Amino acid sequence: TSGRQGKGVILLKNELTLDSAIDDHLDKRKGLLVQQFIPPVGRKDIRVLVVGGKAAGAVELKPKKGDFRANFHLSQKSRSIILSAELERLALKTAGAVGLEIAGIDFIVGQDGKAMVLEVNYSPGFKGMESATGLDIAAKIVEYVMTSYLKK
Repeated sequence: TSGRQGKGVILLKNELTLDSAIDDHLDKRKGLLVQQFIPPVGRKDIRVLVVGGKAAGAVELKPKKGDFRANFHLSQKSRSIILSAELERLALKTAGAVGLEIAGIDFIVGQDGKAMVLEVNYSPGFKGMESATGLDIAAKIVEYVMTSYLKK
């Protein structure tokens, strides 16, 4: 699977499971992304939605008890947050670095306060963001697209 919505995301606990995962994905000609495991205790999982060079909204996601994955489809709860200037700058810089005008940037903020980019979504879902923040993200996207189009 694609890893979308947490599907296909697995925790590899030893080399044997890593070998098995590699064999499985190579046999099916799937991509494989391996990243360091950061335990959910003491970390914050944050999604920032960037629209046209601005942070349109941000939420903190709380994984379900016993699960290490945090996203809107799997999380126990999410809540709107006010971004720090540093995290907003990092989100905008990340979207710009990959050439995206609309992006969902997922961060993990460790106990030390250091933010790490977990992934960049080029086609982010925003219903969960709207529910958690009360913002009309769809309207922000439409307004940005229309304004950008009319400038041309």
